[in-house]
Amino acid sequence: MRSSLAYVGVNVLSQLTIVFFVQVLGKSTIIGGYATSRISSFGN
Repeated sequence: MRSSLAYVGVNVLSQLTIVFFVQVLGKSTIIGGYATSRISSFGN
């Protein structure tokens, strides 16, 4: 029971972290778009 609760907690924590980063990037749209294009071009 405790392990499943920890699993759910980790999932919620990771989702909150993703949402937080998306909001931060959204506030700095120019920097976020520049970094995203750089990362995508670097990946390719």
